[in-house]
Amino acid sequence: MEKTIKFNRIGLKRRFIQYIVILLTSIFLFFLASKLLEKRKLSKIRVYNSQIEQLQDEKQRKIELIENEYDDKIELILNKINKISG
Repeated sequence: MEKTIKFNRIGLKRRFIQYIVILLTSIFLFFLASKLLEKRKLSKIRVYNSQIEQLQDEKQRKIELIENEYDDKIELILNKINKISG
């Protein structure tokens, strides 16, 4: 009877240790997964930011082209007005 009680205690200790190890491993894996998700999110944010910058640069170039085109047209009209009045 004493041996079975000892074996039961040893079995309970082993199970307890196994549960602790499983719990700690689960916590560690959850921590790693959260870090990986955070890195992935940050990399997506960087990609989106670079895409936004590219779109803003393209928009600015188009605005400058339009402004230059209208400046040239306005200058031509002013020259024609000067020729007619002069």
